[in-house]
Amino acid sequence: MEHQPVVWPWSGWFAVKVSVSKHAAARGFQGTVKGRITCVVSGVDAQGVKREQALELPLAVQVVPTPRREQRLLWDQFHSISYPSGYFPRDNLKV
Repeated sequence: MEHQPVVWPWSGWFAVKVSVSKHAAARGFQGTVKGRITCVVSGVDAQGVKREQALELPLAVQVVPTPRREQRLLWDQFHSISYPSGYFPRDNLKV
C-alpha cells in the first residue's frame, strides 16, 4: 500500500496493489478473495484539537487464471488521445 503523506478531503490518493502468489498451487485458483484494509485517519479540527478515526475498508477481488497468450488483449486508453489536449478560446462563440 502507498499513500500521500498528507491527504486532504478534496485531493490525494491511496493505492493498493494486489497480486496472486506465483506458487504452482495458486496459479489455477479462481474465485473471490475478500479482506479488510484498516487504517487510522488523523487530523486537526477547526479548534486545533487532534482527532483520530479508525477506518475499515472492505476489499473483494475477483481472481481469474491468466489467459493463454493468444487470448490476451493489450489496451491503451491514452493511445488515441490527441496531443496537446486543451481549450483554445475563439472570438466566435457560435463555432
